[in-house]
Amino acid sequence: MSENGAGAKSSKCDIAQKIKVIQALIVQNPVPLDELRSLALSSDGGFISNDLRQVIWPKLLGFNRFELRPPFQNYVARNQWSDQISRDVARSLWHYRLPQAKKRKRGGRRRLLADMVNALMAKDSTLHYYQGLHDVFSVFVLVLTEDPDLCFAVAERVALFFMGDFTRRSDFSVLIPLLDLLIPLIEAFDADVGSCLRACGLHAYVCLPWVIAWWAHDCHDLAMIARLFDAFLSAPPLFPIYVAAALILEGKSDLFALESRDFSAVHRFLSRLPSQPDLPVEAILARAHGMLQAFPPAKLVQSQGSPFLRELARSREVHGLNFPPPWYQREALPDWILLENRRRRDKRVVRSKHTRERRRQAHLAGVSMPAPPAKSPPEGPRAFGDRFWTYVSPSASFASTLVACAALVGCMAVILKLSERKPTGSTS
Repeated sequence: MSENGAGAKSSKCDIAQKIKVIQALIVQNPVPLDELRSLALSSDGGFISNDLRQVIWPKLLGFNRFELRPPFQNYVARNQWSDQISRDVARSLWHYRLPQAKKRKRGGRRRLLADMVNALMAKDSTLHYYQGLHDVFSVFVLVLTEDPDLCFAVAERVALFFMGDFTRRSDFSVLIPLLDLLIPLIEAFDADVGSCLRACGLHAYVCLPWVIAWWAHDCHDLAMIARLFDAFLSAPPLFPIYVAAALILEGKSDLFALESRDFSAVHRFLSRLPSQPDLPVEAILARAHGMLQAFPPAKLVQSQGSPFLRELARSREVHGLNFPPPWYQREALPDWILLENRRRRDKRVVRSKHTRERRRQAHLAGVSMPAPPAKSPPEGPRAFGDRFWTYVSPSASFASTLVACAALVGCMAVILKLSERKPTGSTS
């Protein structure tokens, strides 16, 4: 076997092993979300596939996939941003290298995308649309394809929290001071690159579209964008600034190989970095994660931020520093329990084919299952485990009903027989 063939086989084995690890995590009770976040920030490939992302992304954002939601179409209405949204959406989804099946559905995806952005703006008239938000929404439309209402809920939470400093303000008055942290952050890890950027007079505006659109506008590979979203959804809201710094540092050798290092040459070079087909995403994320651990956002703002930014941070007006949010969880229930819980609320059969398969996967993954209670729980509030594991077999319940009916019929027959007897000792 050639070296290339052996390498490809080894790579496929590694991916299959990673998928098994992730599948074992998402069927545990409870699901360890912190471990999934660590995988997204440190493991090659993140969550690997869109099928797994459809399960994990909602959990990271505090959602139950099986919870009924009002149709987001109820909120779709014309608003002050509708014309701009229409023009932006008309240009969207063309730059992605999509499979042929998704290309055929691109028109429907574009209409869904326009409805989602318009619904968000009409639902809360205090929000502000900016060019690039539709690019972020487009990734959710392409990945979370099964449930449009869940897709809207996830995109809305990202827009309100992760993008809150952009959507909740009429301008980028907070974004510009945040971008000013980029060059000091680069200098902290590589003084030569930082000096080069300062010498040519480059401002961090070059990475503005990267940060506000999470690279969804500049990168053409959907799998690569989804991998970046794995990390962004698992990290604090300012993590895109760390990724921007790591991207520039990864391109150091090419930067210093430029014939001219004046403003226009360096700006042109950096603006083309995200569109590289062979972008080393894993190396960039690993570097960015190390930078995040060395300089957490609060420490970075306090040591390198402008007085204006530090004052905003003290008054908690920087949305990206208010972390973690109220919906942030370290653990969550697995989908097979959530589905059982929903079926129980709907008075449907609890054990479905889906949940049996999830239990089988959990068993194969070595996850210990709590046994059903030996007797009925006492009246009043029940414990967490009892609430999900109390189960009565339909066949056993039916047999018990038949026995009870037969006993009742027998008792009635005896009573009728006794009532028909004549009393003893009667006179003629």
